[in-house]
Amino acid sequence: MLNYSRNNNRKVNDIKLILQQLIDDNVIELYKNVLNDYKENKINNIESIDRNDFLYCYIPDVVDYTIIYDLEILELLKIANTYKLDTYSLINFVLYIYSFINNSETDEDYKLCYPSFNNISDTIGIGESTIVKYTDILQANEILYCDYAGYKETTKGQIKNSKMFYSRYMDIELLTNRVNRYREQNGFIKLNKLSKNKSNIKRSLKQMINTLENKINENTITNLEQERLKLLQEEYNKLEKQDKENKSQSE
Repeated sequence: MLNYSRNNNRKVNDIKLILQQLIDDNVIELYKNVLNDYKENKINNIESIDRNDFLYCYIPDVVDYTIIYDLEILELLKIANTYKLDTYSLINFVLYIYSFINNSETDEDYKLCYPSFNNISDTIGIGESTIVKYTDILQANEILYCDYAGYKETTKGQIKNSKMFYSRYMDIELLTNRVNRYREQNGFIKLNKLSKNKSNIKRSLKQMINTLENKINENTITNLEQERLKLLQEEYNKLEKQDKENKSQSE
């Protein structure tokens, strides 16, 4: 199921180590046989079994848990195989995102979350480029949905991402509504009042706009990116207008 050869000793050892860790942490219980005195057949040391043994797994009840559906796991295995991705890393990423999803119906972030790239990278050990790659692939395959709420300007006039909201793909409407409310309250780009020279931010905006316009020419732009392009162009035009007004006042 994981699309690894049985002769791949490194991956077989990885699987054994993970199973042993789950046993040691009391996350699962493994048995060789549950029909005849299952207590005697309980596995405490994964080295005591043969790789061809058929295992029975019991997962104790827990209060705090993260849900991932069987069909999602099967789809993730398929995606990992199709795109030649590391299976563990991909599933780890999805589970990490899911673990942050807000399940409180009274909260404005219900069914959403926004872990930062730094937290994701530090916790599961993948870089920003891999996070972006996984996110794009999972969104294209309708597993996850995500969008930047907007951007913020540093004191040096550079643009940085603000919150990146994530949800299951089925909850697109909730995420879209939340992102739109966030932008109404904070603006698509939160300008720093301490930065008087806006030439840097204009340059950054233009680079982002050019990148998205190139995607239009290549016919690879998504609907989400088209909406982002529209908002970026509006912000750029505002800064252009301000520049012209300031110039005319100084003259």
